[in-house]
Amino acid sequence: MLRGTFHFLCCAIYSTFRITGYEVHSTFRITGYEEHSTFRITGYEVHSTFRITGYEVHSTFRITGYEVHSTFRITGYEVLSMFRITGYEVHSTYRITCYEVHNMFCVTGYAVHSTVRITGYEVHSTFRITGYEVHSTFRITGYEEQSTFRITGYEVYSTFHITGYEVHSTF
Repeated sequence: MLRGTFHFLCCAIYSTFRITGYEVHSTFRITGYEEHSTFRITGYEVHSTFRITGYEVHSTFRITGYEVHSTFRITGYEVLSMFRITGYEVHSTYRITCYEVHNMFCVTGYAVHSTVRITGYEVHSTFRITGYEVHSTFRITGYEEQSTFRITGYEVYSTFHITGYEVHSTF
């Protein structure tokens, strides 16, 4: 058990760390504001909880082979993210399952899928947000970088050419 108390200009900071097996509990208290955090490591699973004066954040990271699942939950706002690494390919998914701001704005079931594929000097990435799709390709050949963005019918090509200290760009 480690305990520490620090006083800075009439502000007191109390911190407590408790290590039990693979579990770490820490408490920070600064003049009325209190933060509790818990980290628990079980196999390849990490659970962490942060609680700051009524707002609670739960996060879970689970590593299975090359797959990482993480969940963040903040008092009704829930963000699910999943990263899967297969060879040189990275798949990530973000899902926000109720996002309210002052009871005026609500987004339900919006999913963001992104894929990054690295082949040699070429990077392909795809972002898909409920019907809106963004494809981007970056290709580096010598000193030339070509990038293409395509957003649901609208297409943007950009080419950067570096020759000495000169940069040419085309849109």
